[in-house]
Amino acid sequence: MNDYPSRAHWSTALTINNDYGLYRAMQRQAEAVLRGQLEFWDAVDDFMADLPPRTPEGEVWKRAAIEDIFKEEMQSDG
Repeated sequence: MNDYPSRAHWSTALTINNDYGLYRAMQRQAEAVLRGQLEFWDAVDDFMADLPPRTPEGEVWKRAAIEDIFKEEMQSDG
């Protein structure tokens, strides 16, 4: 859990970065933001709406961690 403020942040990042389906879904939303098809906050909301209630470790999803992952993806694509 190095460099994460909480177990929930760590679990959110771990799950999204290691689950190919979730990672690709996040990439598609980030790409839509970069193309101007979605606003950033709407993309995050849409992505979170499709998540199961909790991470595989039983933690609640941390929006701040998801926003950070989106921003990192957008910087790597942009």
